[in-house]
Amino acid sequence: MVTVDLITGFLGAGKTTFIHKYLRYIKDQGLSVRMIENEFGDVSVDTQLLRDDDCEIEDLAGLCMCCVGKDAFIKMLVDSARSGCDRIIVEPSGIYDVDEFFEVLSLPQVAEVCEIGSILTIADPMSIDYLTEEAKYLLFAQLLASGMVLLSKTQWMNEDEIKESLAQLDQLMIEKGCPGGILADVCIKPWEELDEDDFEELMDAGYSRFVHDRETFSHSDTFQSVPIIGHCYGERDLRNRIDALFDSPSCGRIYRIKGFLCDDAGNWYEVNCTMNTHFIEASNMKDGVLVVIGQQIHEREIKELFSARNTFYIDK
Repeated sequence: MVTVDLITGFLGAGKTTFIHKYLRYIKDQGLSVRMIENEFGDVSVDTQLLRDDDCEIEDLAGLCMCCVGKDAFIKMLVDSARSGCDRIIVEPSGIYDVDEFFEVLSLPQVAEVCEIGSILTIADPMSIDYLTEEAKYLLFAQLLASGMVLLSKTQWMNEDEIKESLAQLDQLMIEKGCPGGILADVCIKPWEELDEDDFEELMDAGYSRFVHDRETFSHSDTFQSVPIIGHCYGERDLRNRIDALFDSPSCGRIYRIKGFLCDDAGNWYEVNCTMNTHFIEASNMKDGVLVVIGQQIHEREIKELFSARNTFYIDK
């Protein structure tokens, strides 16, 4: 029987960053790991970022594990379990409905070879008010199923900001019918300070399963992703264009921008941005695209913002 961990969290919460550290710890224990990676959209950026972790990765890009990709996910789980690995880590897209995970793991062909280990939810200290009702529901379901919640980016937050973030998450849970707020344990420790005892606790965190009113909707109709083979004139210009993308109502409600982009001098940048945090740095990855994920997003306006002829943002 192979243990399966689900590392979940809404778009841009920091799942892949945490998985880097979690994978390293598990492998240091002498255990073999396989990953199943699912991204919303046709381009798998996170798989590229995880390649350096010396872990076999099954990539389910372009197929949502909740619906059209469910059969493929089931086969990946069974095949991975029969490969002889000690643990499987599943990183779904940020809009994954965790209740679907319980349903898949309870199927006879899966339950015969797999058991749930830990469900860990990465929670971004963002403003819950920015999320639509569909997005709030998905975050609620992720939090409800957790054995442990890890608040991300706390190294940049003060005590009051951490308390406010936790209060917002509690309020979301209460609004969705969970009077106790967040029911799982919460880790607010900066991830660079996590030690062996912390990771051992995370591996044994387990999960929670509560009966609740489920909301169903089509993910592909509710959320959209746009790949961009775009243009910029350097890091400052790139930052200006990304700021404009988040700020422009004509582009839609943007949750996440991630991937790689090259400037006119041939320099490549890794981009990992949410509304609240912008991570942009020089990259050795000399290939790739940017992916924009959100709701009611407008592809033409987004691609125009990153076109070579658009020089409005260069000197801002």
